[in-house]
Amino acid sequence: MKRQIIRDDVYNSGDDHSAHGLNTIEAVGNLAADVAGYPHHYAAVTVSAPASTVVRINPGRLYVAGKVYDLDQPVDVDLQPRLTQVSGDTVWVALLLRGKVDVIRQQRQVLIDADTEETDVQQIEVAEHFTIEGIVQAGIPGPTPLKPTVAETECIVAWVLLSNTSVAAIEMHPAHRVRSLYEVEGRLTILEFRFAELVQTVATLRTDLSAVAAAQRDAVRRDVFAQALLDISALRRETRILENEPRAYLYDPGLVNDKWDTDHPMWVARVAEGIRFEFVQLRDDRLELYDAANSDVMVVDGMLLPRYEEVVKLSVEGGTQSKNMSQLVHTEVRAVQREVSRSSTSYGPIVTVCENTKDWERVGTAAKAGKKLAVKGETFKVVGLSTNTRSANWNADPRSDGHKNYDVQKVSTTSWTETYWDYVSEEFGLNGSVYGQTWLNSQMQILTAIRLRFTRVGSSGDAHLVVCECSDDGEPELDKVIYRSTVLHANLAAGKVRFPLRPSLLEPGRRYAWFMVTTGNHQIAYVEKNKFAEGSMFQMSDGAWAQGSITEDFEFDLMGAKFLSTRTEIEFQPLNLPGGMTYVRLVAPGWAPEGTQALWQFKLPSDDQPWRNITPENADTLYAQPEGIRLRLVMVGTTDLSPAILLGATARSEVGRTQGLLRARTELIQFGVSTNRIVVDLMIDQWVDAQHTATVRLLIGAAEYTAAAVSIWQDPDKPRRRRLSAVFTGLPATTSATVLIEGTKSSVDEWFGESLFVMAT
Repeated sequence: MKRQIIRDDVYNSGDDHSAHGLNTIEAVGNLAADVAGYPHHYAAVTVSAPASTVVRINPGRLYVAGKVYDLDQPVDVDLQPRLTQVSGDTVWVALLLRGKVDVIRQQRQVLIDADTEETDVQQIEVAEHFTIEGIVQAGIPGPTPLKPTVAETECIVAWVLLSNTSVAAIEMHPAHRVRSLYEVEGRLTILEFRFAELVQTVATLRTDLSAVAAAQRDAVRRDVFAQALLDISALRRETRILENEPRAYLYDPGLVNDKWDTDHPMWVARVAEGIRFEFVQLRDDRLELYDAANSDVMVVDGMLLPRYEEVVKLSVEGGTQSKNMSQLVHTEVRAVQREVSRSSTSYGPIVTVCENTKDWERVGTAAKAGKKLAVKGETFKVVGLSTNTRSANWNADPRSDGHKNYDVQKVSTTSWTETYWDYVSEEFGLNGSVYGQTWLNSQMQILTAIRLRFTRVGSSGDAHLVVCECSDDGEPELDKVIYRSTVLHANLAAGKVRFPLRPSLLEPGRRYAWFMVTTGNHQIAYVEKNKFAEGSMFQMSDGAWAQGSITEDFEFDLMGAKFLSTRTEIEFQPLNLPGGMTYVRLVAPGWAPEGTQALWQFKLPSDDQPWRNITPENADTLYAQPEGIRLRLVMVGTTDLSPAILLGATARSEVGRTQGLLRARTELIQFGVSTNRIVVDLMIDQWVDAQHTATVRLLIGAAEYTAAAVSIWQDPDKPRRRRLSAVFTGLPATTSATVLIEGTKSSVDEWFGESLFVMAT
C-alpha cells in the first residue's frame, strides 16, 4: 500500500496529486482480488422491467478479479429487437455485466504562458469512472427454448424470457452474486454447530461398529453367509428378477449355455442338463426299417403302424338334398398344418439325469426340448407340455406318468401329451369355395380317411379336403390343421368318394372339423332337420370366418383303423459306431395313447439272450462299448388303438462315445463390486474317487489363479454327489472374473457339473 505525502513548503506537481487516486485504486483492487477473490460477480445489482420491452439494471457493483466497477445510475436496455417473430415462440436472453472505463472531461483554466501567467479555457480529462454496461446474449427461439450457453469469463446478472410482444419473465442468476462476510459468517456458524454434532456422532458410531465387528466375527460365519447367498441367487433365478444386473454372486444350474463360453478354443465340454464330457465320436442316422416289406406293419405317408383294416367309425347318411359347391364366392384360405409331436429317449451309462431339471421353469422351458430334440435336418422350438385346459388337467393327473417329461437314472425320456405340435408347422393356401362339417369325437381313434357322397361332378376342379381342430366354442381353427388330402378331378365320380389321410390320432371329447375347398361345380349330399346333433355344417366366405347351419349336415363317413394284432415287433436297421458306443438317443415323431406302449428294445448282434427293454437296469450292456447293437420297437395296443411313429428325416438315431477330458469356462462374470477374495462351489454328480479328477481355477484378465484352499463335501443322501469348494484369496482387486473347470475320467462312468455358484466376498 502506498501513501502520498504532501508538504506546505514543497511545490506539488500534477503527478503528485494524480498519485492520490492511483494509490486508492490500487488498494481497493488488492482488497478485491485478495480478500473477496470473485473473478466475475455482481453485488447489490437488481434487474426490473420499467416497460414491456425494456429491462433496467439498477445501481450496484461488478467485481472482476482485482478491479471494482461501480454503477451509480440505472441503465435501461431495450429488448425490442430481441422479441420473437412467431406467435407462441419464446426466447431466453442472458443479461451480462461488463466493466468499462468512462473518461470525464470538463472545461478548466489552463496556464499557457508561465512568464506572463496567461491562461486559456480548455476541455481536459479530469476523472475516470469505472462503471458497468449491460450486454445481451440471446438463445434460439422456439416453443420450448433453451437458455444460451455463456462463456465462463462472463458475469450473468439475470435471465430474461421474451415473447413476441414483451418481457415474460426475469430470473436473477444468484450463482454470480457476491456473498457478504455477514452471510458467510451466518452459514459457517450453522456448519460449525452441525460439524460438532457430526464429530460426536462419528465417535459413537466408531465405538458401535467396533462392537458390531467383534460380535459379527462370532455371529456370522463365511460358510453360513455363502449358503444364504446361494439360496438368494437360486430364488432370483426362479423369480427372474434383475437377471442382467451385476451381482457379487452367480448361480447357474448348468441347463443352458447362456453363462458359458462355448465358442472359446479351449472349450471341450457340452451343456446338456449339466456340464458334461464332450463326445469323441457321435454318429447321427435316420431310423430305417430292417425289412421294408414286413407284412406285420403298414407305412402310410411315412406313418408306421401295425397292420390294420379300414372300418367305418362314424357315418351320417340319408342325404336327400345336394349342396352346390360353386355357388359360394371363391375365397383364399390360409391354413397352418401342424406336425406330430416328437419324443426323445436317451440311454446309456453316461446318461444320468441332473437334479437341476426342476430349474427348467426358472430358466425358460423353451430351451429344454429344443436342446434335447434338435436333430439333423430339422430345427424346432418347444415350450414343453400343453397348456390348454384339457391337457393341463391330464398332466396334473398322477395317471399321466409316462406320457409327459420324465427322467430316471441312465435313461431319459421326453414326450408331450399334445399329439400335434404348433412349433413344427407348414403354412399353405387354397383357393375356391369352402364348405365343411364339424363333429364331436366321443372316443379316441385313429382316423385314416373321410368319405363324401358326390351327387354331381363338374367339368373341372380338384377337391381338397382339410381336417382341423375346433376351438372350445366349436369354431374350426385354420391354424390347427391335422392333415389335408387332395382327390384329382379325374378321380371324382358320383357316389362316395374316399379322401385318404395320413393316419391321425383323434382325442376323445374334442371337436374336429373337415372342410372341402374346390373351384369345381360339384355337388355333395346333405341331410336336413339336424339329423346329426353332434356337429354342424358350415361355410366360409372370407377365408377365416365360418357361418354354421343349425338344421343341415353333410353326409359323410369317418374311416378308422382296426388293428389285426395287439402286439407288433418291428426291427430297425442296426446302430453302429466304430470304436464302440456308450450312448444312444432315439428321436421320432409319433404317439403312444393311454393304454398303449411303444417299447424300444435292443440286443447285441452275437448275443443269445432275448431282446431287452431300454431301461436303467439294462444300461450295463453299453459298459462293454459295443460297436453295434440291434434295435427294434414293440408296439402294444388294442384293436382300436396303437402307438405310431413317423418315419423320415425327423426320425433319427444318435450313438456316441465321450472322451476322457473335460474343459469348460464361464462367460466373464461381472460382480458389480471390487473384490480380492472369490469363492467357487461346483456341485458334482456321479463322482468316483478312483476314476475321476476335477479342478477349478480363476482367470482375471490374462492371469490364471489357483485356489488357496479346496474342500470337498459329500452328500450324505447320495454317496456319488460332491460339492467342490475353492477359495481364492490374495487376488488383485477386480470387478470381474472367469471360472475355469477341468476334469478327467478313466472309465466309461463320468461325472458332470450339476451347478455352479460363484461369490465375491
